[in-house]
Amino acid sequence: MSAQAQPALPPYLSLSVGQVASSLAAPNEPEPQKHATIPALLQHRARHSPAQLAVGFPDCDGQQPCLSWTYSQLWHGAAHVAAQLRARLSERVAASGRKQPVVALLGPSGPAFLLHVVACWQLGAAILPIAIGTTADGAANLCRLAECCLVLADRSQSELAGRVEAQLQSDGLCASWLDHCSPESTDVEGPAPEPVHSCSGDDLLVIFHSSGSSGNPKPISQLHRFWTSSLTTAPGADKAAFTTTPLFHGGLSDLLRAFQAAAPIFFFGWHQQRAPSAGNIGLSVRSCGQPIAYFLSVPFILEMLSKDEKGSSLLREMDLVSTGGAPLPESVGDSMVERGMHLVSRLGSSECGFLMSSWRDFKTDKAWSWLRVTDPRSKKWLLFQPQGEGDPLHELIVSSDWPAKIVSNREDGAFATGDLYERGPDQPDHWRYARRSDDSIVLVNGKKAAPAPIETALAASSLVANAVVFGSNRPMLGAVVQPAEAHRDEPEAEFRRKLEAELDSINLSQPSHARIAGELIHIGDADLFANLPRSSKGTLQRGLAMEQLADVINEVYARFDRGDPLTDEPVVQREGAELRSWLRSYLKKLVGKEVEDHTDFYGSGLDSLMAARFRSALIRQGAAKSKLRLDANVIYDCGTVERLAQFIEGSDTAAKSEPAALADEFVRRYVQPLQEHRSTAQARSTSGAATVLLTGSTGALGSRILGALLRKPAAEVAAVYCLVRAPDAESAKKRIGLALRQRKCGLEGSDVETRIVALSSLDDATVAELRKAERLVVIHSAWIVNFALSLASFETECIKPLQELLQIFQSASHPSRFVFCSSIASVGVAPSPVKEEASTNFAHAGATGYGQSKWVAERLCQAAGDRVTVARVGQLCGDTEHGIWNETEAWPLLVRTADEVGCLPSSGPVRARLRLCLGIG
Repeated sequence: MSAQAQPALPPYLSLSVGQVASSLAAPNEPEPQKHATIPALLQHRARHSPAQLAVGFPDCDGQQPCLSWTYSQLWHGAAHVAAQLRARLSERVAASGRKQPVVALLGPSGPAFLLHVVACWQLGAAILPIAIGTTADGAANLCRLAECCLVLADRSQSELAGRVEAQLQSDGLCASWLDHCSPESTDVEGPAPEPVHSCSGDDLLVIFHSSGSSGNPKPISQLHRFWTSSLTTAPGADKAAFTTTPLFHGGLSDLLRAFQAAAPIFFFGWHQQRAPSAGNIGLSVRSCGQPIAYFLSVPFILEMLSKDEKGSSLLREMDLVSTGGAPLPESVGDSMVERGMHLVSRLGSSECGFLMSSWRDFKTDKAWSWLRVTDPRSKKWLLFQPQGEGDPLHELIVSSDWPAKIVSNREDGAFATGDLYERGPDQPDHWRYARRSDDSIVLVNGKKAAPAPIETALAASSLVANAVVFGSNRPMLGAVVQPAEAHRDEPEAEFRRKLEAELDSINLSQPSHARIAGELIHIGDADLFANLPRSSKGTLQRGLAMEQLADVINEVYARFDRGDPLTDEPVVQREGAELRSWLRSYLKKLVGKEVEDHTDFYGSGLDSLMAARFRSALIRQGAAKSKLRLDANVIYDCGTVERLAQFIEGSDTAAKSEPAALADEFVRRYVQPLQEHRSTAQARSTSGAATVLLTGSTGALGSRILGALLRKPAAEVAAVYCLVRAPDAESAKKRIGLALRQRKCGLEGSDVETRIVALSSLDDATVAELRKAERLVVIHSAWIVNFALSLASFETECIKPLQELLQIFQSASHPSRFVFCSSIASVGVAPSPVKEEASTNFAHAGATGYGQSKWVAERLCQAAGDRVTVARVGQLCGDTEHGIWNETEAWPLLVRTADEVGCLPSSGPVRARLRLCLGIG
């Protein structure tokens, strides 16, 4: 392909509805700006451009000439079919009493299918194209919901058509054969018959349907007016496209878009019953009547072609290679782009039409997976709604003003797509698809994990043929895995050993809660996977699959909880030095580094998933005495290798009494240095602009504190130093910005950003700046919130850093105020009334390490001086302006139950809760 400058607008196939409304030039006479209906558009083409090529079906074998139809041939061929259909359709309309008939079409994508589609349109009928592979129940349900009066079926689908007809006989549905045409049909000229229904732009054109990945497929209607705007002035209308997508799927949308632009389009010949192999596709493209510039396909075909030498060569010739319908693996797309393929991701939906694409300057921009929202109308009409607290993703909302929107599911008339996107780190108008909102697995702790990326990564391994991830309402994820053919007969222990290395690599790319433990892998055979329900696109019907796999999944978790051996591994009971060595070795396997006997588990990086695996391994390996019960939280309760070993050996009495003694030890250790500087820190203060050191600025409380500080004028708050967990200052800055946007604390003003100093650590130079501040304020809102940890686990991460911050404040030239954000958990079990002072009774903190750590922290603050304030925080809630609240917390979850049961608890003052409910909803 010769090098050329990219046009200002994308070609017609990548032109969004918003771009058409914003920038497309009006057509030349006699082409109208908008046709009344699709038959009116096709008749206009047949009359004014009769010899212009409309559509072609090349031979998959490359042996026969390409079957190509001009607009005149397509119109007259369809009219020939319509004349034969009219009497039957009129009869069915009279019997059904429906004003506009709906005809279901069931057959392979090809010339006959297309002529019947256009014939139905000429007769004023809407069509329901049913995908090959849809179940009889699914097809019957679609016909019932769409109120079909007739099914036109290819004879290859006779069994399915018969079952559908039998299910719907009481509804008056009849089946007929999709054979009202012959190769000569398009050569017969004659007027189209009188329609049985006179259509307008607001009548139904086509009823698409969903894939049925979560149950029965659902109908999605589209009107004529969505497809009748002229695109003849769009770039690329003079170039031919080739699509592998069948007419009962996205191929029909490609066809309608080509009709709008009066551009030729060719289809892979599915009717010839040839596999879409690289060879067959290559022969098809070469057999088209003219050169192909645009190649439109789906991910699995593009991946196959990109791995084939001739397929890759074919794709490199194209001006545009389009992917859509499902996510293309990032690694595959990156490889295609690096090898010179002009890959473009296109996003459209049956509910809203064409939304966005990644069309760009291919010479300078490699970001094929980032969709762009650049025109004024799309920026106004496409809204990206942030998800809950701590979730960087945004749901795409199509506003009520979007011209091609047919479905609304929000009170304001907008359509919430359920598709989640991540925003470009440096380009706010760039968006990359992440996952479906309903495709998440919600763990028992409320955290969400996306199964698709994990399944894709597992299936990409040479060890694995297929994988299905599970874990809804469970503490952690698991997976059913089918070994690849080369490993099918391998001993399970050997296969698991190899798979463990793959899992380690995959888990590195996942957040801690979305990692899969090898102990929660079930090895399944080909039959198990062959019987899993899938949609016509090959997509796993996850909800139905989980029901089918319920017994397998239940046994996987039961085995894990029991600590059953996965294979015939020996059970060895250890103690003494051997036990401690084994504990250190297994801990290293989990956290990836050596851990000393007295080093805290949590501080070493042992998260809750790892702790659960550690406990299961202890049971499985027989490390604990058979009479000893290992409670779910035993790992964190013990906290170190030494204490865990002592507990296993039966020396658990010290552990039971340890928290109180440890708390006293922490108070003695960390309070004394603070008391020594207390007297000198009290008198040195001044007025003037405050310099604030803020921790926890990315949290629910800290981000709102930051927003409030920055709303104050610079004369009051000169700068806010934000200490954030991040690898460097730039990453810290991005985390802060994201937190402010998610909670709608974003602030306007040229001085706002300059007043934020993002820090990933406190180095000596920064500490010196803070100490010299004209008026220093410290607000410490950062703390580990994990109710499973023991008190010991809070020392390194929380208690010691608090002491260091207090010492910085005490040594400042002009200390003004230190505010420590404590918790009511510090006195959670104290008798009422609770005094607003540090408690000296450790029992008041209750049994959680979290509450105990706050109790210790308050004692440190008490010792540090009068300018130190403790703010005991209770349940955080959404603010009164936006109501943004972490939806996985207890109160939001309680209120959300009203969606399911239709009521709320009646205890307490109901009226007082109404405002809260409105804020959450």
